[in-house]
Amino acid sequence: MAAKKSKKTRKSAKPADPKAAIVAAALALAAKKGWHDTSLGDIAAECGLGLAGLHRHIEDRYDILTLYGKKLDQDVMQSAVSAD
Repeated sequence: MAAKKSKKTRKSAKPADPKAAIVAAALALAAKKGWHDTSLGDIAAECGLGLAGLHRHIEDRYDILTLYGKKLDQDVMQSAVSAD
């Protein structure tokens, strides 16, 4: 009787803030390859996610840009408050 093969599972630590990890990965890849040459598959792989896992958090690359814009807004507001 042949031994059953076990399925390989992806064992990567889940980031505390998956959306922030996705944005960070997207920015890093865009800096290397350019935004237009960076696919969602590339971003998912950089985050240690499958494409379906990435889509649980974002729909498309425009969502990443929106999240990045919101982060910039928060950073500016926080630094303005800190400067007072």
